[in-house]
Amino acid sequence: MSTFKQYFTYDCISYTILMMIECLLMSVRGHKEGLDANIAIQMFLMTSLISVVMFLTDKLQIGSFPLRILIDVADIALVVYPLGLWWDFFEADAVTLVGIFVVILAVYAGVVGVSLIRAKSDEGKINRELRARRGRGERR
Repeated sequence: MSTFKQYFTYDCISYTILMMIECLLMSVRGHKEGLDANIAIQMFLMTSLISVVMFLTDKLQIGSFPLRILIDVADIALVVYPLGLWWDFFEADAVTLVGIFVVILAVYAGVVGVSLIRAKSDEGKINRELRARRGRGERR
């Protein structure tokens, strides 16, 4: 998958998961009105900036999977907290900041999960194609 397509896909997946969480939280809190369009756009800008930051830090050669996760979560937090405070998405009290961190982890886990499912599906398609080619006697 091309680099742009990969990071744009991550952006769209994270935005979708974030919007689902936001709508769920609004529903639980009893908000009857819908999500403001400006907030939805700001959230997309936020997830897009996160994708750019992750693209840049992914250029670092990190061999450790746990360290890669830590860097990814730090990338997200470095965008979410400043922009979220600037755009008045949340207050800077400890309970709220911890809650935002839980949302960060949930979205990150969701993106990783969807990416793993997609990779497994792609792997299956490739393996079926290779078996079919082998069955036809084709060589590459």
